[in-house]
Amino acid sequence: MSNRLNVGDRVRVMDQRRLLRYLSGDRGTVITVPEGRRWYYLVAMDRNASRGHPVAFTRNEIEPDE
Repeated sequence: MSNRLNVGDRVRVMDQRRLLRYLSGDRGTVITVPEGRRWYYLVAMDRNASRGHPVAFTRNEIEPDE
């Protein structure tokens, strides 16, 4: 898989870079990718699916879920 993530790619939170509300291994789907000055990916996390709130992650906080 390329270094760049695309809309629709499945990702998981990395062990060493997890956010307080998410554990390593939590999964989601990329819904927007960085463009211009934006430096983050918006991810629809599986456990937030019913709420519909995307979460912003940098490329260093998530990895492809192969």
